[in-house]
Amino acid sequence: MMDWSNVLENIISDSTLDGYVVIGVSPPPSHDDIKESRGEIKGIHKNGMIYNCILEPDCVLYDNTIVSYAHIHSNASILHCGVLSFANDGSSDWTDEISITLGAESGGGRSIKAQVENTLIDICHKLHMSSTTPKPTKAPHGVLTIPMNIISSNSYIRSTPTLQCIYLSSGSYINSATSVSHSILLPHSSISNSSTVSHTFLQWNASISSSSFVEESLLMEHSHIGPSSSIISNAILGPDVHVSAGEVHASLLGPNTNAHHQSLIIGLLWPLGRGNVGYGSNIGSNHTGRLPDQENAVGEGIFWGLSCIIKYPLDLTYSPYSIVAAGAALDPQRIAMPFSLILSSTSEVGKNEIIPGWLLQSSPYTIVRSETKFQQRRKAKRHSFYTGWKIIRPSVVNLCYMARQNLLMKHAGENDKTLPKKVSGIGRNSLTERSQLMGIKAYTDMIQRYALRGLLDQTKSLVVSGDGDSDVSVKVDAWLSREFFSFPGNEEIKRCIESGNDVLLNTSSRMSNASWPVLPWEEEIQKVDDLWHHQRFIIQKELSSLLQKHLSIPSNPSSATSVAKEDQIDGRSSPFLLKVLLSKLVQLETDFAARVYKSKHRDDIRGKNTVPGYEKYHVGASDDPVIVAVQKEAKRVEKDVVDVLRIFSMSLDEYDDKSGEMGRSRSRL
Repeated sequence: MMDWSNVLENIISDSTLDGYVVIGVSPPPSHDDIKESRGEIKGIHKNGMIYNCILEPDCVLYDNTIVSYAHIHSNASILHCGVLSFANDGSSDWTDEISITLGAESGGGRSIKAQVENTLIDICHKLHMSSTTPKPTKAPHGVLTIPMNIISSNSYIRSTPTLQCIYLSSGSYINSATSVSHSILLPHSSISNSSTVSHTFLQWNASISSSSFVEESLLMEHSHIGPSSSIISNAILGPDVHVSAGEVHASLLGPNTNAHHQSLIIGLLWPLGRGNVGYGSNIGSNHTGRLPDQENAVGEGIFWGLSCIIKYPLDLTYSPYSIVAAGAALDPQRIAMPFSLILSSTSEVGKNEIIPGWLLQSSPYTIVRSETKFQQRRKAKRHSFYTGWKIIRPSVVNLCYMARQNLLMKHAGENDKTLPKKVSGIGRNSLTERSQLMGIKAYTDMIQRYALRGLLDQTKSLVVSGDGDSDVSVKVDAWLSREFFSFPGNEEIKRCIESGNDVLLNTSSRMSNASWPVLPWEEEIQKVDDLWHHQRFIIQKELSSLLQKHLSIPSNPSSATSVAKEDQIDGRSSPFLLKVLLSKLVQLETDFAARVYKSKHRDDIRGKNTVPGYEKYHVGASDDPVIVAVQKEAKRVEKDVVDVLRIFSMSLDEYDDKSGEMGRSRSRL
């Protein structure tokens, strides 16, 4: 029979045991193993008190004051810590669920129960932001009670004086924190460097560091707090969010949101994130003098400029990818103008100025770069099934369509330079006629480019599938007639127009009634065919003047009777219609590439004329990879259009945007 006394002496020493303590013992190591592990800390040594614990083989407890109510798995370690406790009597109501209050800090608030593996889809569902998501992303397992501290294999705690109710998953760690309590860390997450954390859940690869204070919060996968002391309370940070140096209270920050500098965020509901918070931003004037009960609903991709001041309540949910310029102070209002620039007041009117569609028209480089940036920075693999939505997508196109309709419905007042405030969607901002016209053009170009891209993709697919077929032109001609012309038995086009109008009416209703916009993961347009139906509907709505000019179609198609009849097709109408539309697409693509270049080149010129040596140390527009990719894509589109038109023995002609006429063939690239 084996004598275990020497084995136990090597495993445990200088430690006091009390209550029940289960110690797992491995077979004695070989002489070679002992030699290889010399200098490493192994076993259970120099602990003031170990109370009611399960210690699996090969775990390490060294130089701790008290370790109680803990299950320490193999290859897990607790080193140089103070007190790890659970509850005085060993009983606890600690569960894998925490209560987080978002929005209003008092006088109400949106209190939800969050679990450690929740996604943004789940959170939005609990906040009633989602109108169509029927159930959470994962079947709810109910609330689980955690009976004791759990320190899983290959996880560790070091140099932390106070710990209570801790669940460490494999590969996670707590290192040199000040205090951690009631916290769950999923694999490869961490808390470190003098941080104080309580009632907080960290998903995979999330981290808290550098003297941060965090309570009652959920950090989703690859979200990070720190470096530089941050104060976070009652917050949900979505996947790939980074907060450093500032404060976040009662707020939801969606994916790929960055607040890298000293700033204040209170009561911010930002489910789609993808934005940036500049230094000195004060997004938190939530106190009316009575209660701090106001909140701010924000759309996707908002950029908060340096030292902006935001007064509540505010709604920017229908203004995705807009910029609040440095120093601007926004009063309580609702704004529904996507891709806009809001500037601080410089006029006698005393209001901020809004330029609708400014990013689309004057800074499209920002949009293209952001699309690439979001794809490259998406590290949260477990959330990737819903976070990879495109910037230009059907719901955003619908928002731009309705915003343009509001701009078109304006009525100029006595002063033609400044339009009246009754223009819907501009909030409490002034709108000049120049900005109004810019917005109409910006939205129109984006909407048409989106729709005509779909037409090219569809026709190209038909050409490729019929490669080598002598009748491919006949098939494309028949497809065009079926997709765009009304004839007996063709109910598809009627359904397309009716459903498209219903979607626009729904968008308009949401914009008017302070409702959340359609979230990307609940868009009904998910398949290629559904996308084309939406794009085809937009073509019918947008290019009716061209269709009327060439094919005698009424100017505002909104029903099955407003599209071309079978007897209007004269044998060349379908191919000629295709040529008109695809020529327009080439013109839009060429113009877009030119504006992307211009927006960056403008910065190059200003920098070169202002800062010594600027040109030497900056990548110029001609060599910028974003611009090179856009120019390459524009050339690809032109080539694809030429290939499609070739099957009808037609060449690409330049499209005159002002007259709507076809000119001689010429490429601008």
